[in-house]
Amino acid sequence: MTAQQPPQPGPAQLALGYARRRTLLVAAVLGGLCVAGSGAAWAVASLLLGGSAQSGLVMAGVGAVLAGIGWLATAGLRFTRKDPKPLDNAKDMESSATINVVAMWIILGLVWAACLALFLFSPRGREPDAAVLLPSFMAFPAVLLGGVLHIRGIVRRREELYAAWLARHRR
Repeated sequence: MTAQQPPQPGPAQLALGYARRRTLLVAAVLGGLCVAGSGAAWAVASLLLGGSAQSGLVMAGVGAVLAGIGWLATAGLRFTRKDPKPLDNAKDMESSATINVVAMWIILGLVWAACLALFLFSPRGREPDAAVLLPSFMAFPAVLLGGVLHIRGIVRRREELYAAWLARHRR
């Protein structure tokens, strides 16, 4: 008696696995990029309001280091030539990517509305030392939204991206 071979995964399943791999790579650096973006916004706001950009630049530097650590932590996955693990849950992954984008737009709107309210209605909201922090608060969800939109693009273009990866890595 011979054991039955499991069915070979199809290209759609492998493309979905490749998309998952790529989304993990984005997620690994996204936190650091959010911190760096917030720091950069703080530095620019400080300069525009006549202050020192030092604190914002330090924060941007810390964010860049964190993003670099995330990049290094995923270097093996980033440069692998191994085939991706096949996945079957395309509908779940697509709906999750769409729901995440909608949720991030809502969060972005709420954070920006809160920052505008702080600026307009808090006693110190318009003072330069307090006002420089608001763009920093506003930048974090904006950068996060950019990352989530990029992930959604990866999920939507997974077949094209996987085909390009195959063309580069097949002997």
